[in-house]
Amino acid sequence: MIAMWKGKPRFTILDLAALLSVFFVLGADSSDPASPCFTPTSKYAYATILTGYNGTDSEKYFTAVRILAYQFIHDPHTQAQNGARFIVLVTDSVPQENIHILKQYGAEILIVEQIMREWIHPQWARWNDIMAKLNLWTLVDYEKIVFVDADTVLLGRLDDIFLDPATALQQTSPSISEPQEDDGLPPLPEKYMIAGIHDRWIEQNKKPEPGEKGFYVVNNYINAGFLVLSPSQEMFKYYLALLDIPNKIDLTYPEQNLLNYVHRIDGRMPWKDVGVHWNSITALGQSFPPDVRSLHHKWWSTVANQTVNDYIAGAVERMRKHPLP
Repeated sequence: MIAMWKGKPRFTILDLAALLSVFFVLGADSSDPASPCFTPTSKYAYATILTGYNGTDSEKYFTAVRILAYQFIHDPHTQAQNGARFIVLVTDSVPQENIHILKQYGAEILIVEQIMREWIHPQWARWNDIMAKLNLWTLVDYEKIVFVDADTVLLGRLDDIFLDPATALQQTSPSISEPQEDDGLPPLPEKYMIAGIHDRWIEQNKKPEPGEKGFYVVNNYINAGFLVLSPSQEMFKYYLALLDIPNKIDLTYPEQNLLNYVHRIDGRMPWKDVGVHWNSITALGQSFPPDVRSLHHKWWSTVANQTVNDYIAGAVERMRKHPLP
């Protein structure tokens, strides 16, 4: 990774000690894909989702997933060094040819259930199957998963985020008011973890109506395109139970609004902010720090920073030239 994308240290002394112990056990050559570091027993994973969306730009989104597979698994600038696997959640409407190509890159493919309710009407057609993202919480073989939307590009490695204090397991707060609110819903897990970044555009342009109950707190809206989470069947069941209550939540932004409702910062399971050095959104010309590790950005678009444009173009070119079996 070139110097401009080196992230700031985010570790405690214990975290650094743990990293050093791993280094000395595995040796300095852990970047070799054949080394013990690359095993299927890692408790960490990276993930994205590919749905059967069939719009005019659907091929570009499929290419975006190919780029992520190449970057996480093969690209020397960004490939995972901690044994974390790259998982692609796919709905059953994704063409088998596309699934085969992603497997050739080394991605682990998980065909997941589409989660639909008649009362949910996403703002855009490409979000029709996006609730399938909630299946991430069923992957309990992993302690932590970093999820990135398909329209994400890596500028550096994300491995260190698993040790970021914001991604530590949290204790669910006891219910101290309005106990009737959860009547009929499954119990919350005793512990949870969800972290991500602010969606500043939503915070500035889609503020909650005065008096609106339980949606999100002003200036504290998490973007669901970049998440670190701890899988939990209890959490998954809770999300689904909320979806069984028609019109309880405004789901114009489907899974994103659901997560903001459950993990609002004045609630029992508030989300944590990892900061824009891990991921930044480029939509509508939003700025990003020079050391950002990833961008929520459509690879076929450009940003004002030509160095970043050139880097992304280079990653795309390396992906296209990468030999497949």
